[in-house]
Amino acid sequence: MGPSGTKKLADELSTVPARLASIDLSLCNLTGLDEDARGEVDQSGFKALCAVLRRNKGILSLNLAWNRLGSNVMPFLRTVLQANHALLNLDLYKNDLQEDGMKILAQCLQHMPYLRELGL
Repeated sequence: MGPSGTKKLADELSTVPARLASIDLSLCNLTGLDEDARGEVDQSGFKALCAVLRRNKGILSLNLAWNRLGSNVMPFLRTVLQANHALLNLDLYKNDLQEDGMKILAQCLQHMPYLRELGL
């Protein structure tokens, strides 16, 4: 999908009611890096997607695995996680959150009482 496709998805999602329960964006190259960490990082699409997803307060499952997301996008993802207290499953496998990103995630997890499955 890449950053431009992620931005287009965000644009489309912004025109529909916020009623998504399960979102699987695994292996979508959301920020420009492929699964082998090749490419150029562009956060704009992911930032726009997070702005749309945080309106949807009923997300139960969010799969962002295999996107090579770095700690630099965690502030955007934090807004989604903070808005979705009902989240049951979160998959962040094969991302590159590093220490700073994990600290942000740990802060979010303290306010996610229903989370049952976390993939790292």
